[in-house]
Amino acid sequence: MMKLKSKWVLAGLFSMMATSALAMGDFSHKHEKRFERMAEHLELSVDQKEAVRTIMENRKPQMKSLHKDIRALRKEIREVMQADVLDESKLRQLTQAVANKKADALIIRKQSRDEIKQHLSAEQQTKMAQLKKKMKRRHHERMQERMGW
Repeated sequence: MMKLKSKWVLAGLFSMMATSALAMGDFSHKHEKRFERMAEHLELSVDQKEAVRTIMENRKPQMKSLHKDIRALRKEIREVMQADVLDESKLRQLTQAVANKKADALIIRKQSRDEIKQHLSAEQQTKMAQLKKKMKRRHHERMQERMGW
């Protein structure tokens, strides 16, 4: 049971910290449950929960816009790639634009994480760092299993 609970807590932490899924749409029931599990694991106060939600909600419009732009650019890239004659200059321009948008999204995510960390105690930050390490290790193990390494 502890492993299952841990798995859900980790999924919730990942979802919260990445913020992209939340930034893409409404704070759905699924995300709310993950958020609550993470909040429970980190023992967030009511004020801390509200602060984290506010941070994520404030970033949502920017992230939504970036993801919309990236989807449109990827569509253009597919069109260029399917053309009979390659327009190398156009392809380079589009892929650079995608890279720039992704960099903007990463910056917003990092800023959000940093802002969230300001609302956590030292103990909560330590717990969060431990969970991130554990998630990274488990992700690596799963990738190795899938790839047959």
